[in-house]
Amino acid sequence: RGACTLGVAMLGFQVLALEPAPHNVKLLRSAVARNGLKQSVTVLQAAAGRAGADPRGTLQCPLAHSARCQMSHGPMVGSVAPAGEEVQTFQVQTQPLDEIITEYQSSESVCAIKIDVEGSELDVLLGARGVLASV
Repeated sequence: RGACTLGVAMLGFQVLALEPAPHNVKLLRSAVARNGLKQSVTVLQAAAGRAGADPRGTLQCPLAHSARCQMSHGPMVGSVAPAGEEVQTFQVQTQPLDEIITEYQSSESVCAIKIDVEGSELDVLLGARGVLASV
C-alpha cells in the first residue's frame, strides 16, 4: 500500500497523502513508519472534492479490494462488491484540495499531484484550481 507515496518520499520530497478509508490510513501509516519516512510523509484521513459541493459524503469500500471504493454525495446505489464480500461504509467529509494544501503545505511548492479516486477525478481537479494554476 502507498507505493507512490513511499517512492516519492524516498526520492527526498515531502508528501501529503490523503486517504479517506480508515483501514487504508492505518496500513499507509504503518508502511511510512516501517520505511523510516515519518519526517517526509503526512498522512491525512481525508477526501478531496470540489469547492462549493456538499462536503458530506458516504464512502463504500470492499475490504478485500479497497481500490474499488466508491464515494457518493447522495444515496448509495448498488454495491461496490460482489455478493457475499464484506463491505465497509462510512461517512466522510470532502474538502477542496486547494484548502487542504493551504492548511498543510510548508513553504515548498507543489511539484506533483497523484490522483486515484475511482471516478471522482473531476471533483478533485475542480477543487484544485488554485494549486494547479500555481504549478
